[in-house]
Amino acid sequence: MLNPEGFRQHIRRAGERVRWFKAYPHTCYDPATNYDHQRGCEDCEFGMYYQEHALRSAVRVLLTELKERFLHPEFGVVKMGDLVCQTMPDELRLGLLDKLVLQERSLLKRERLTKGVDTFSEPYPAELVSVTAGATVYRVGTDCRLGPTAVTWMAGGNAPATNALYAVEFLYHPVFWCILGDEKPPRPLPLCTGGLTPQRVYLVRKHPGEA
Repeated sequence: MLNPEGFRQHIRRAGERVRWFKAYPHTCYDPATNYDHQRGCEDCEFGMYYQEHALRSAVRVLLTELKERFLHPEFGVVKMGDLVCQTMPDELRLGLLDKLVLQERSLLKRERLTKGVDTFSEPYPAELVSVTAGATVYRVGTDCRLGPTAVTWMAGGNAPATNALYAVEFLYHPVFWCILGDEKPPRPLPLCTGGLTPQRVYLVRKHPGEA
């Protein structure tokens, strides 16, 4: 007999920690156009308002590579390289365009910032690796440190002049979006009161509303 707790323990052993942001249609949402492609609304992302839902510390999601394309009725062909995501529905029930931040994966990025703005282009930085301006090397932890979304310059340390450009190298947690197409919804288990199989959905790194 299938046991939902067996599914749960497997996902927790092999899965990863994530942050979960639920997607709710914003008041600017227009079903005729689906998304605000021009990004005219400053309070939403492509017509959706996102609210983070805290997960219990033990909750994990199981992520595997998707090696094929599939056709979505609204978004067309979803590209290769996306992820298959499995969750226990009583812990994390994903809906269309929900957002997951992968807490146990990080990607490297190098970019230029402006002193006085200092905000990273990626919203979930994980580690500040280096900060330089030409031949000048600023010491991470002494001159500057990683803030929630930006480089924070420390009192008493060296820093570039206001409005000067400088280079950063940092790690960030990638964001993936939930797409429903050929998904596998949870189903009741025979002879198991209240037990459900895992939910399976597809995740894409590029939001479908992006050009």
